[in-house]
Amino acid sequence: MVGIYLTISALLLVRSEQSVRLGAEMYDHLEHVAARLRTHIATRLGVASHVGEHWKEQKVISVLEFAALMHATLDLFLDIQAIN
Repeated sequence: MVGIYLTISALLLVRSEQSVRLGAEMYDHLEHVAARLRTHIATRLGVASHVGEHWKEQKVISVLEFAALMHATLDLFLDIQAIN
């Protein structure tokens, strides 16, 4: 009877430790994903702000200048599809 109790206790302890370790690993992965997402979004917002500043300060005057700026920007950031 004592042997069964010790076996069950040991199994529960091992599972508890595995759960704690898994939780810590998941937290680390989620922190990494969150940091990459923050950086990704901040970069895209920065690009949009940069293009907007050029537009507002009239550094981009012609359609050809705008197309050249956007072509260079879109080559670097393929996931930007449109700027309104």
